[in-house]
Amino acid sequence: MEVVSPWRTAVETAAPGAFKPFVQSFYVDLTDAPDQPPTPIHLGFRGGRNFVLRFLDALYAIGVNHVILNLKYGARDAGAVLEEIGKEVLPQLESGMAATAHSVI
Repeated sequence: MEVVSPWRTAVETAAPGAFKPFVQSFYVDLTDAPDQPPTPIHLGFRGGRNFVLRFLDALYAIGVNHVILNLKYGARDAGAVLEEIGKEVLPQLESGMAATAHSVI
């Protein structure tokens, strides 16, 4: 997973002072069971929302700026998955990022 630091070094070498975000794609098959442990799928995982939240937190911690969620291999309706992510995952990510930002100040 450690490709963020080489990316930052390459950007600084090619364009000193410029910010170029690091983007990570993530294929996710979100299950109905929030605590279901992950199992691997092509370029991602099948699992519950609590695993997805921990995975996104880990990506944030290593410096990933954007994550593209791809639902291609999902068994559930994409609309239902997006609704669950919007209601159950994003608010926790936002509160975690706010806490991190305040702890840096």
